[in-house]
Amino acid sequence: ARAHALPDPALRKTVNRDIFRMVLPVITENVLQMSAGLITSAMIGRLMADDISAQGISLRIYNTFWSLFKGIGIGATVITALRYGQRRFGDCRHTIEQTYLTLVPFALLCLAVIVALPGPIVGFLSDEPALYDSAISYLRIAIWALPFAAITVCNTAAFNGHGNTKTPMYIALLLNAVNIVVGFVLIFGIGSYSGMGLMGAAVAPVASQ
Repeated sequence: ARAHALPDPALRKTVNRDIFRMVLPVITENVLQMSAGLITSAMIGRLMADDISAQGISLRIYNTFWSLFKGIGIGATVITALRYGQRRFGDCRHTIEQTYLTLVPFALLCLAVIVALPGPIVGFLSDEPALYDSAISYLRIAIWALPFAAITVCNTAAFNGHGNTKTPMYIALLLNAVNIVVGFVLIFGIGSYSGMGLMGAAVAPVASQ
């Protein structure tokens, strides 16, 4: 009886292969996002020392909201996957629709709060005058990516919930490639265009999203 209870080696191998095939694109997607951030930080590091600190302050604020979005997206992925496995396809659609109706207005609310109160939010992290002004200027631009990031999270939840982890990976590849290329041009300039410095790094993620 114990021998029959053990999983069939061929079945176990197939299951492991299927799990690896689904997980690898998710890992790649996260690596791409981290790599784009590292490359952008490296480019800003070629500017003034205060610029990378100002970007770091702004990114902490942005990433706080991004983490909230990801949490909601993971919950939507789990529910969608459960209902997809039960072949309740109409409920899958309803789940993703509700995720959009929850996450996008929430992102717009977060955007409104930051646009209205950038000073107190940045001041909570730093009161250094040189960093304070630069961080607010950066944040006022970069924060406009939030609603688009919320849509990306919803899309990723929809694909991942149906077992399609490759499409979000391809989207992340394109998004981060645009972010890096546009960031380089806007930060350093090209040809007769002299670039925008730190503010160029703020515009790039908005453009890519």
